Amino acid sequence: MPQTFTLTTNTIIIQEIKDYYHTFGECSTQSCTLCIEHRGLQIIIEDNTVYFKGTNARQAYELWSNRHDNTHEPLYFETALGSDESGAGDYFGPLTIVSAYVPKNNIAILEQIGIRKSSKLTDEKILEIVPQFIKIKDQTDIVYSAIILNNTKYNELINKGLNLNQLKAILHNQALTKTIEKIGFKPDKIIVDKFVSEKHYFNYLKIQKNVVDNIYFSPAHSHYHMSIALSSIIARYMFLKEMQKLENLTGLSLSRGSNHMATSQAAKLIQQQPELLSQVAKVHFINTNKAKEQIKHDSLMRDLAQLSSK
Repeated sequence: MPQTFTLTTNTIIIQEIKDYYHTFGECSTQSCTLCIEHRGLQIIIEDNTVYFKGTNARQAYELWSNRHDNTHEPLYFETALGSDESGAGDYFGPLTIVSAYVPKNNIAILEQIGIRKSSKLTDEKILEIVPQFIKIKDQTDIVYSAIILNNTKYNELINKGLNLNQLKAILHNQALTKTIEKIGFKPDKIIVDKFVSEKHYFNYLKIQKNVVDNIYFSPAHSHYHMSIALSSIIARYMFLKEMQKLENLTGLSLSRGSNHMATSQAAKLIQQQPELLSQVAKVHFINTNKAKEQIKHDSLMRDLAQLSSK
């Protein structure tokens, strides 16, 4: 089966793709913005997502992916307040939200220390770059606010009926509000890395007293503006620092993400330090049930092994 390559990009690249292929035939695929056929290559565009299929799909994807990495929306070079989070997809560790106000005259200095390509940074590189930013921050007009929702409080709120996207919306709003209070005015351009529709985002905030409005929701993971890139890096940095504390608490090198290793470590905690699980993990993740099933399975295997040895 032919492989499909997916690129989430900005409006500039979308338009360039349309312009480049505009002389070629459109294919009959419904529910999409545009579908282009070119010498066995099929390109489907849905909002800010491009799907490459068929002949030379990988080459086309790599071409436009490289173009994406070196192209920014016009808004990228303007003053803006952005907000992003880290830890939402990690079984272990807190949820961290950061909002950052970045004046346009400070964008260059952030690019110089490597923040522009934040989507491609490893955790190790983030641990190296953020201290560099902290050193030069006082030389800039950059202002940021951070919120860390620890696992105990996170699990408590989930148990009360809140869902993850609702939590994220509330915390993004709080972080934005804090930064606006610090700078003393509301910027014209406010951007949140999109994780839910605009309608749902504001529905989640109906019971909040102060709601920051007139927000632009950038395509997910696009780093539409330097304020988003900076927010994402600081949020990840804080997440990693909190993870180090949790690793000291548990004595385990806790897995990032929500993979099989995270499940195995959850099983180990449930067996050896059950009181710590809710302090270090997001227990509503499927990993918790999988860990319990793994414990039952391992116990059954041991019992069967003992029977066969008799």
